Amino acid sequence: MTRPHGFTLVELMITIAVAAILMAIAVPNFMNLRISNGLTTQANELVTGVSVARSEAIKRNRSVRFCRTSSETATQCAGSSGEWTNWAVFTDTSGGTEVIRRGTVEDFGDRFTTTSNLASDEVLIRGDGLTYSGDNLIQDRFIQVQSSTGPSENTRCINLGAGSRISIARQSGDCS
Repeated sequence: MTRPHGFTLVELMITIAVAAILMAIAVPNFMNLRISNGLTTQANELVTGVSVARSEAIKRNRSVRFCRTSSETATQCAGSSGEWTNWAVFTDTSGGTEVIRRGTVEDFGDRFTTTSNLASDEVLIRGDGLTYSGDNLIQDRFIQVQSSTGPSENTRCINLGAGSRISIARQSGDCS
């Protein structure tokens, strides 16, 4: 007698059960990984914006602003504090304001919010490379990218410190 080829119903059911268990474990971890990577990506994009502003200020030997803007096409800073949706790097020229670079702050389907404790959500970088918030040298200021869901370390704090140092920290809860 020859043995039939293929799978029995019991073998198929066991395979499906094992696959379901693996999916139940893997999917939430994959979502946390995507959120964590999104937070890091957004924080890196904002750090790049500040770095571009600083290098342009030094190169041009004039003040450059990195700030929150009210729209993707704005030619000036928003002028007040609020949730970041767009940002830009500006410098004043004899002909008006020159836009050096623009960016959009991704919210990943309303999961992320980006805020700061900067005066009017603006960093002024002078020709010497030092950063100011209002009329004061920056010390212990931050831009915060936070997720409402995801991993326990659901916040990226872009710390702007004395001497124009920039760092990114992962943490739970708000930046302080």
